[in-house]
Amino acid sequence: MRIKGKCLWWFTSQQSPVMETPAEAVLGPNQITIDWEQRPNNGHVKAESRDGLAFEGLWGLPALEDFRGVALKKYQAGDEQLYFGQWWNKRSGEEGLWIFVFSAIAEATP
Repeated sequence: MRIKGKCLWWFTSQQSPVMETPAEAVLGPNQITIDWEQRPNNGHVKAESRDGLAFEGLWGLPALEDFRGVALKKYQAGDEQLYFGQWWNKRSGEEGLWIFVFSAIAEATP
């Protein structure tokens, strides 16, 4: 099931405002895939977990790339799921923070 949410992100490697964009995700107990709007290409995260709480994986614009990593922790309250963590780009040296928020009642169209 794809659900709607939002993506908040910013750079910690430089002065940066917080950016907010729409996002959609498929959230499983041990794997998540997240797509968010970012022009000119949309972003994509794919991460896996052994315990269902700490997720590690890759991200890309739009294709996943092995030099772009992500580590997220899952928090849940009622119907809301929040994934908070760090992203980095080994090639450019950029890094930052991500917050993804999804509501189980906000289903996306298939």
